[in-house]
Amino acid sequence: MKNPSLAGPPAARVLGKILIADAGHSRLKLHVYGAGRALHWTAPDVFGWPEDPRFCGLKAAVLIGTASGPARRLAALLKRRGEPRLLLAGRDCTLPIHSQAKGAGSDRLAQALGARLLHPGQSCVIASVGSALVVDHLDEHGRFQGGLIGLGFARYLAAMKALSPALDAGGLRSGRYPARTTAAAVLLGWIEPAAAGIRALARRTGAAHVLLTGGDARLLQKHLPGTRLHPHLGADGVARALGYR
Repeated sequence: MKNPSLAGPPAARVLGKILIADAGHSRLKLHVYGAGRALHWTAPDVFGWPEDPRFCGLKAAVLIGTASGPARRLAALLKRRGEPRLLLAGRDCTLPIHSQAKGAGSDRLAQALGARLLHPGQSCVIASVGSALVVDHLDEHGRFQGGLIGLGFARYLAAMKALSPALDAGGLRSGRYPARTTAAAVLLGWIEPAAAGIRALARRTGAAHVLLTGGDARLLQKHLPGTRLHPHLGADGVARALGYR
């Protein structure tokens, strides 16, 4: 199976136990499927193959997102080891989703695939809230239409601290509007435009669902009533397309 398609149950039977690594810019989200209950955890990086029973018996590792430092180091490590077999999502195995947007990364397409499998035949907005804020639209025909990209909260906060080194990041709390403290005002300065962008895309596209994912998604959830949190959206989408449940 030189170039497996992520399109049906036969792939799951051939691959067996797999690792899906969803690589962000600051950490790896690791997921194991095919060994009973799916396992999910995060790691800041992988500098050596962990002596961890969760990694035993893996037949393949599917890497979502290849541009970040953690992704490159994990790919290099797997290539040096020679096992488990490394598959790059979108290159070595096809993500079965039609994209109208040029240059969209496998992370965005995997999340759109997860949304389509959750809500077939329905328009969705997917907000991935991590190092970057990425808000995408999947139309009712299951086509990825692209979206908007901005700074994630951690990058925004780093920029604000560079402007004001005395800023107390420990005092950041999402509270009343308008904010009464500088730290709370800084937090709302990111939350309000981010939530407004998500609402605007959902309104303009007539999306039936707004899905939140990513490490900082909870910061926005209570400011976006009716949204659903899906922490493993991309990995679950790839796994389900492979035939794992």
